[in-house]
Amino acid sequence: INTPKTAKKTYYYFFLGKHISSSCFLDIPSIEVIDKVDISIIEDKNLVIPEGIDSISCYGDLTEYHYYKEGLLYVKILNGNEIRFKCLSVFSEQILSNLLLNVPIGYCLYQKSKLVLHGSAIKFGDKSIAFIGESGSGKSSIAASLIKFGKIITEDICYIELKEFDKPKIFSMPSYLKLNRKTINKLNLKFTKTSDIPFDRRNRFYCHLDRNNFSEYNDLNTIYLLKWGNQFKIYEPDITELFSFLNLCAFNCYPIDSCKKSNENLFQELSQLLKKVKFYILERNKNDFFNNNAALLKHISDCP
Repeated sequence: INTPKTAKKTYYYFFLGKHISSSCFLDIPSIEVIDKVDISIIEDKNLVIPEGIDSISCYGDLTEYHYYKEGLLYVKILNGNEIRFKCLSVFSEQILSNLLLNVPIGYCLYQKSKLVLHGSAIKFGDKSIAFIGESGSGKSSIAASLIKFGKIITEDICYIELKEFDKPKIFSMPSYLKLNRKTINKLNLKFTKTSDIPFDRRNRFYCHLDRNNFSEYNDLNTIYLLKWGNQFKIYEPDITELFSFLNLCAFNCYPIDSCKKSNENLFQELSQLLKKVKFYILERNKNDFFNNNAALLKHISDCP
């Protein structure tokens, strides 16, 4: 175990369409010094962890967000411009990079009034498909089960850009999946490397893949909303179910009624997305959902 490299050196990156400066190493391609910085990532050992955050893990709004990852990290995100973090234990720089380029960057983009959803996404040829769901809905496992048919775009954070393009675009994220040993063995998967996720309650590993092309914008074609049930089925949701589902899976203010502007922004973004992307509910049984991949792939192939 190595201490994360958080010395005085500053690293620079262009990622998710943003210029980023960081006081720690991030596992994405670096660039030369830049004049403009959209997001600053800064270690701040003096951060004070808010009382009670360990029971809810995150809360906040467009100006200030707090995120707590048990035993690992506390983060304060400010105005979409700064991600300030404090390590709570000793772990590798790779794990620190994985942690920061996940939920914290998602909430930072939310503060910039961007649409970010919890989900995985895969590119099949020229089609990009997203699987959206809450924690535990099987986002990573469904991506892993389809990996031999396509390329992973993102495993947990779906950043979707609507305004600058005619067709919605989904951005590539760092190439890893979070999987438990049972799923890895069942699917007989091979990775460039795996590493433990410290303090993970589901005993998962970071499973690293070949690097994505981070400059790539992927056309988003279809979104499947993940739901556990008794049997496999795919159907179109009604508008009430759709908005309810997406509200639960979007990066937004918490508590959800604490920021009127956040909710207005989210409603506008989701309304635009509904006009441009096809949505389906994907219902599966936990015990046999890998067995339905042929039917799922056919549905993906048949979608325009």
